[in-house]
Amino acid sequence: MRITQIVGTNMDLTDAIKERVEKRMKSIEKICKDVEPCDVAVDVGKTTKGQNKGKIFRAEYNLTVPGTFLRAETVEEDLYSAIDKAAKDLKRQMKEYKRKQKKNK
Repeated sequence: MRITQIVGTNMDLTDAIKERVEKRMKSIEKICKDVEPCDVAVDVGKTTKGQNKGKIFRAEYNLTVPGTFLRAETVEEDLYSAIDKAAKDLKRQMKEYKRKQKKNK
């Protein structure tokens, strides 16, 4: 699996944020190891520039696998929580994709 891009929207992308995204992708990478090509693009950041309270952080994963496109997006009050929840949703979708692929063989 390749991480094709990690983008920060309305905020600076720090090394800590990149590391968190890469760490969460490792568990999904284990599921994707026999699926090629498997490319993911990640967008993290704030929903708006001016808002300072509430659910303002979002994480979005777009995973391209043969025959389909998987997308997970979460909006939370904490950036790391948004990253974690979106990755968990993407992992669930990837497991379902693999289950369907085995069923169709």
